[in-house]
Amino acid sequence: MAKKLLLIFNAYSGKGSIKTHLWEVIDILTKDGYEVHAYSTQQKGDATRIVERIGRRYHVITACGGDGTLNEVVCGAMTLTKRPFIAYIPTGTTNDFATCIGLPKNIKKAAQSITRAVPLSCDIGSFNGNYYTYVSAFGAFTEVSYKTPRQSKNTIGHLAYVFEGMKSLSNIKPYDVTVETESEKIEGKFILGMITNSNYIGGYENVLLKDFSINDGLFEVILIRNPNNPLDLQMILNSIISRKPDPRHVKIFKASKIKISSEEEIPWTLDGEFGGSHKEANIEIIPNAITLLKSYE
Repeated sequence: MAKKLLLIFNAYSGKGSIKTHLWEVIDILTKDGYEVHAYSTQQKGDATRIVERIGRRYHVITACGGDGTLNEVVCGAMTLTKRPFIAYIPTGTTNDFATCIGLPKNIKKAAQSITRAVPLSCDIGSFNGNYYTYVSAFGAFTEVSYKTPRQSKNTIGHLAYVFEGMKSLSNIKPYDVTVETESEKIEGKFILGMITNSNYIGGYENVLLKDFSINDGLFEVILIRNPNNPLDLQMILNSIISRKPDPRHVKIFKASKIKISSEEEIPWTLDGEFGGSHKEANIEIIPNAITLLKSYE
């Protein structure tokens, strides 16, 4: 009996490249013995809804799109009692998570890799009851991914994020927050907070992380303090360039549970999408929550 595979694709992700490769992808998977059912998302949240509704019928659910599409598929899968395997064909603009775990960027090769894949357990983040795959963040540049117009992303690709980031340089705002983990409490003004299990964010390697894992039951947390003067700012930049964080300005640690609170509402991003504005964020890791299919060839 053929294994059933649900292929959920975002036809407008990236430059819409899946439109010219869809039948090739289906052919590759069908020849490998899968019974493929394809679904084209029409609006935000569609992938989550379809997985919640019919995901239990499938052995594998494949997200074909950007990190946002993968996020929606994972959110849907997390509601299922028995979770299917998750596969990913990255066709978005940055594809951070795909880069992190070493998935091919070529659509045909990504589809072929599913046929040779082995299971890989992956931790998932819970943010005030919502799920995310690889990053929750607030502060400098974190709004770029969801404020960059789709047309710009599709026309000029990753440069669209760069241009949008340059526009936000003059608007960097510090947030006065309290950060609490199982073992410590940190207070102060920070221009960036990031809770992640990926070494790629916004299309770039996160050079501040030397030790990370997607399945160790721990987040990697990065907090960058507000520079009080140009010298502080230069020291922060030097930390990033040299890959040697200055602990006076850049704090990096691991945690499985973290609460970040503030007197004001802070806008958050989850996997590159707007995650709402919150005065309190309760973030917890769910170890080995999903099983990805990944080829090591």
